[in-house]
Amino acid sequence: MNIEQNKEIVRAFVKAINERDWERLDDLVDPRFILHSHAAPPVNNREELEEYLRNEFEIFPDGYESIGCRSGIELILLEFLSRRWV
Repeated sequence: MNIEQNKEIVRAFVKAINERDWERLDDLVDPRFILHSHAAPPVNNREELEEYLRNEFEIFPDGYESIGCRSGIELILLEFLSRRWV
């Protein structure tokens, strides 16, 4: 798999999350998925990811994932953004 194919998978992943397309997300995410984050509770598989995202959208219904790049470095930066303050 080349870098462009990897980018396309990430774009599809973000689109599935933003559209709340949980079936598509299941197709894209390995069942053994683990989220490594200091800001999120433990997420140790695909089902926990979906539960985490559903809860996030319940709290922030206008929230969305965004893909970013910092300093021109080839990396993937996913950010969850919302205009709502809690």
